[in-house]
Amino acid sequence: MTVTIDREEFAPNWSVHPGAVLEERLEVFGLSQAEFARRAGLTAKLVSDIIAGKNIVSSSTAHAIAPVTGLPAIVWLNLQSAHSLFEEQARSRPTEAAAQKFLARFPVRDLQSRKMLPNKSGVDLIDDVLRFLGIGSLSAYSARRAGLVVNYRHSQTFPSSEDHLFAWLQCGVVRARQMRLSAYDKVGFEKAARRELRALTVKRPDDFWADLVEKCRTLGVAIVAEPPFPGTKLSGAAHWLDEGNPVIQLSLRHKTNDHFWWSFFHECGHVILHPEQNFVDDATPRGSEREDEANEFALEALVGKKRLEQFIATGRRSRAAILAFANEVGVHPGSVVGMLQFREAITWGQHNDLKESFRFSV
Repeated sequence: MTVTIDREEFAPNWSVHPGAVLEERLEVFGLSQAEFARRAGLTAKLVSDIIAGKNIVSSSTAHAIAPVTGLPAIVWLNLQSAHSLFEEQARSRPTEAAAQKFLARFPVRDLQSRKMLPNKSGVDLIDDVLRFLGIGSLSAYSARRAGLVVNYRHSQTFPSSEDHLFAWLQCGVVRARQMRLSAYDKVGFEKAARRELRALTVKRPDDFWADLVEKCRTLGVAIVAEPPFPGTKLSGAAHWLDEGNPVIQLSLRHKTNDHFWWSFFHECGHVILHPEQNFVDDATPRGSEREDEANEFALEALVGKKRLEQFIATGRRSRAAILAFANEVGVHPGSVVGMLQFREAITWGQHNDLKESFRFSV
């Protein structure tokens, strides 16, 4: 899956005041400012001030000068609007030093390589970064970040950069909004997560990825694969678009199928059990009530807690026993191995050959 974000749009670093255009029109018609003012029913001072850039072209002024200049009133209003917007952007634009300090907080080069930002730098890049972050000014960033990076459980030994984390989540937002998602079907998605999607665990990524993404898309859920940025150690996230659609974002940091499917169903658990809340998980997500609930959901969706406990109670740990149990519950044996290791029923080194390592071409 290759996504290209076209950020190259016409955004000149200059603007023309409508007074300059008006002055040119008077020269074309050979009119003095005083004569033009009389024909338009305006004061000579107002016309002089507009030409000098000291006054604006209001809607009433545009209506008055349109028939004399031969340009529709909407043209004059658009000229004024564009100039006023440019002037406001210029006033609010940070200094080069402030821009560089702000940009240093984010993985700009990585975002550019992922086509999330254009190949610019410094102040020239600020407007694109603000648009990507979904904010109108540098000062609005802290509040915006706080609203999305919630329920973030980070490891004590490796706390991820929250700025890089927020940028990673925003990549998921951008990609999700390109998917033409259906309206979120909570009942349908829960049914799929609890019953249907388990069958995909026995397939290779090239065989299941497109089906997984499309099935969830039709239920209004965006499945996004987004590698993590430097400064983060993420496994996945469940967050929500403003439009009401959930996004399950997976980092693919771990390269074995047991990690992938556990992370996927864990995030499904957050979406279903904790609606309209944002969760970001790194390492092994446990240590809070809601994380434990999401883990329980993943366990039930993959094999069933009771079934796993019964299998553990038998004391069988051979390769053949694991293969038979995996076949019985309809899940890849690698997932069974991962859960047995997590439960400390076997060591972390046992039966890893039953796990499948794979690389996603997304």
